[in-house]
Amino acid sequence: GVQFPLTFRKLVCSRLTQKFRDAVQLQRVQITADDLTSDDLLIRNRYVGINASDINFTAGRYSQGKNPPFDTGFEGIGVVMWVGENKKRNFNIGVVMWVGENKKRNFNIGVVMWV
Repeated sequence: GVQFPLTFRKLVCSRLTQKFRDAVQLQRVQITADDLTSDDLLIRNRYVGINASDINFTAGRYSQGKNPPFDTGFEGIGVVMWVGENKKRNFNIGVVMWVGENKKRNFNIGVVMWV
């Protein structure tokens, strides 16, 4: 099982610009057991992609009026590390999954996802 608190890294948009590398900063964040609910999955991303949508998002072309800081990422592939009680029928620890856009974003090592 997962040992909490769990520290992970995520990319956060700190300023709006077309240059993705200049727009984001790597931040360390901790997840505790209290941050997770019985409806959550915790996924450790292994691969993420950065494409035109991500660059447009961090340049402020999507979500007009949304100001930094905000989490980034639309998709990735990761491994299920923890499964909430309400999801145990449908998901197993260790399964590899594609992760699409969700409320907590995806360019990070730990993703809390609602499915």
